[in-house]
Amino acid sequence: MTSAGCHQEIRDGRAVLVTSADEVIDLVGDLGDDACEPVRGPVRPEDDLPPLDASVLEVVPFRSGLTLDAVVRQVALAPLTVRAALGRLERQGLVTESAGTWRKRPQPRPAKPD
Repeated sequence: MTSAGCHQEIRDGRAVLVTSADEVIDLVGDLGDDACEPVRGPVRPEDDLPPLDASVLEVVPFRSGLTLDAVVRQVALAPLTVRAALGRLERQGLVTESAGTWRKRPQPRPAKPD
């Protein structure tokens, strides 16, 4: 009767019987391979952009702005296509327009871990 709770856990699949350290290691899996998530860098807003928007963002500079015509020449796409991409990038806070020129908007730096 004292083992009824343990037996129920095993029947429900929430517990497994082991008789050796090798069986525990087998249950844990390949240590270091599947015990934790792979290390990744910080996720940036531009990481998931559609290819067209990413190509437009790539040519827009940080410091001196480019006119729409200059961006069009560099990406070799139709002006309306480039203007639409710039609009999407502006809504996402990645570019800004001032006096008819476009430039990248500086992104906040990620906080340093303690």
